[in-house]
Amino acid sequence: RLRDRKKEASGKADGASGSAGAGERLLAQLTDRLGWRYAFDRAVREPAKQSVTALTHRDDEFARVDYSRALDRRPLALAGSGAGTSSGPASRVIGTAVHLVISSLDLSRPVTRDAVERTRESLIAQGAVIPAVGAAIDVEAILSFFESEVGSVVLDKANTVWREWPFTWGLAVSGVEEMVVVQGMIDMLVRTPEGLLVIDFKTDRVSDADVDKRADAYRGQLELYGQAASAILKVPVRAKWLYFLVPSQAIGV
Repeated sequence: RLRDRKKEASGKADGASGSAGAGERLLAQLTDRLGWRYAFDRAVREPAKQSVTALTHRDDEFARVDYSRALDRRPLALAGSGAGTSSGPASRVIGTAVHLVISSLDLSRPVTRDAVERTRESLIAQGAVIPAVGAAIDVEAILSFFESEVGSVVLDKANTVWREWPFTWGLAVSGVEEMVVVQGMIDMLVRTPEGLLVIDFKTDRVSDADVDKRADAYRGQLELYGQAASAILKVPVRAKWLYFLVPSQAIGV
């Protein structure tokens, strides 16, 4: 009888030990399942499509309108008519009009003050720019660019110039084996024998002392422009320039 009781006690101990082991294994499985993470969880939080503006300075008050949603926008003439205040048209609308003048200039002929003024008046006559906005366009600032060293490269007949150059490009997302489709518009892209020049015009009204600091806000934008243009055209980038129309200063990036 004593021997039987020992066996019974031993059996109960083995059963308790087995139950504890099974419980530990179940807890380990449960912990493993609750702690499981999707290997590509970051990818699902990244938009599949982005604009350069959204990627680099979406909250910047001077950032240009995102052209990737051009069909959602109102014509400039309509936007300008509702954008004015008692002190004149909004600076953003004027900036858009300045870009339009630059992109409409006939570069096969000398860019003179008269040529810039004629282009401006033509856009007003076409209804692309309303008179109040046209009157606020700084003709001298535009002319100063084409008289600058960077402007001389643009006017060199040996080079190819694209204005308002749209692009769509696949950007690898850091830490994620996925690509984000990036859309953007480069103000001016120049192909030279030595490589590409990326030029972005800024209509921010900044002082000479503040222009370098202001340029820092746009460096990421120019880097993306350069990467996209080089990858698409299979041509190295020679230089990237920010040109502030006020105070007529070029900043290399």
